[in-house]
Amino acid sequence: SRPARGGCRDAMIATESEASVVEASVPPASGAGDDSAVAPGPSSGVGDARAGAAPRGAPGGPTWAHERQLGKWDCGPACTRMALRLAGVPVPPPHPDQAGGAPQWTIELLQELRDKGVDASFTTDVLGVAESHLDEPFYQQHNIEHEAANIRALFQRAASEAWDVRTPRLDLEQLLSALSLGHPCIVLVDSRILANGEAGPRYSGHYIVAVGVRRCHVEGEGGGEREPPWWVQYLDPAREDGGLLEVPAPRLEEARAAEGTDGDVIEVMCTP
Repeated sequence: SRPARGGCRDAMIATESEASVVEASVPPASGAGDDSAVAPGPSSGVGDARAGAAPRGAPGGPTWAHERQLGKWDCGPACTRMALRLAGVPVPPPHPDQAGGAPQWTIELLQELRDKGVDASFTTDVLGVAESHLDEPFYQQHNIEHEAANIRALFQRAASEAWDVRTPRLDLEQLLSALSLGHPCIVLVDSRILANGEAGPRYSGHYIVAVGVRRCHVEGEGGGEREPPWWVQYLDPAREDGGLLEVPAPRLEEARAAEGTDGDVIEVMCTP
């Protein structure tokens, strides 16, 4: 891996004991997702989302890095550009042609980061293309057999050039640890599980950028405190307002463990 260009800017979220609760919702599933919309209401969307506490030295949190995807399938490139900003790499405005492109694979996002001089690692359960994806309706929309050949070739290049690509996926504890170190992570999730806690009729892939963690102390029965749950703070390219969102860590874990994601995570190796 090549050395990082600059450090991550404001990526680590300070842990807090309390935060004001603001309900947030997720717009229709898009990006590297399918074409059916999730229509969130007061009890859908990211139903447990909270307004995240700002990181040290960055009033409002890392929302300045947010980029709204322009089309239906460009959540991956938008997340890559957000990660580049957090790594201190200048990023020009997105080109309008980005809106009409096909969804990108995680290994292609890693390639873009490397091309910009950013040190990053990619962990996954599958080094290549899982055979089960060939029958998945989401992937069949995009000439999967042709893409699979290109993606396998890119994985071969990654191996020959010693890119940091590893199996298996990060477990939840490892992901939380990476975030606590200030390493932004591009995470492939099923958007419906992330939004509603329940899978839809078919896989709905979507990339987000996880930027921090926080523990929220809550009272248990009898007024005593119970173990504080972890919340993961993230930026979503499908959101127009660019707000900082939060999701309970177990919900995120379920969303990234869905069939079709392969547990893909890109960890940007830089420090705030």
